[in-house]
Amino acid sequence: MERIKLTDELLAALEAEAHRTGIVWEDVFGPGSNLPDDLSAGMIRKWQKGLTKKARKDHYDAVLALLQSLQSTPVPGAIVKPHIHDPTRRIFMPEDLAALEHERTRTGVMQTALIELFANEVPEGLRASTITMWINDPPRTVNAEHLAWVLQKWRSLPDGDR
Repeated sequence: MERIKLTDELLAALEAEAHRTGIVWEDVFGPGSNLPDDLSAGMIRKWQKGLTKKARKDHYDAVLALLQSLQSTPVPGAIVKPHIHDPTRRIFMPEDLAALEHERTRTGVMQTALIELFANEVPEGLRASTITMWINDPPRTVNAEHLAWVLQKWRSLPDGDR
């Protein structure tokens, strides 16, 4: 994936759109946002705070495009939540995180190895980094098919050596 330097100009463009729309970063990740599964509000906040100097170009472009597609807030400073619906996504529950962690521990198979084991069956757009993000920085929503596939494949594996 191509990475870009987060210049002052790129960050200013993002900040201007966020201010114009009154959006809260967490709300950008609501159901149907069509943002990459391995992108999180925490990552965007790190961009803003200068804690991350580079970002994936597709991540930056997706956030900026979504913000540009939203209407301006009617009252300066008001918080506007986008109403976007995508039937392929669902809320990521604490039980989902627990199940992912349990299966990873039970099998001893890490995310990259899981993807490699079932390389010919991996749903389009699912990457090991997506699974890692689900575990380390749980999102508000996930692609329901991807999550079901990951859990089904992990559950199909035998217990690992402990």
